[in-house]
Amino acid sequence: YVEVRKIPIENPPWNDAKSDILIAVPNNYNIGGLDAFYMEERIIFADGQVHPRTKPIHQILGRTWRLVSWHYKENKPWAQEDNLITHIQHCRQFFKQGSKSD
Repeated sequence: YVEVRKIPIENPPWNDAKSDILIAVPNNYNIGGLDAFYMEERIIFADGQVHPRTKPIHQILGRTWRLVSWHYKENKPWAQEDNLITHIQHCRQFFKQGSKSD
């Protein structure tokens, strides 16, 4: 895992202006690519709702995380030129969108 601390997120619609994220890195990275991520359990929408793309709670490395189902699209799949930095940017798009419906 790679933990990225205090990335800026949109507030509102989120209940805070920063969040830590956790990225699972497979043994075959970079060929296998990165997909999805975990966000802090405490991060929800400012109105108290939980994003529908978040999955059950997981205990990882002594902390509580929500798995975020945020995958690469068919028109922009993981590519060999992608890396941890581009994946963090991809994860940040989840927070920037802030949409409950997508």
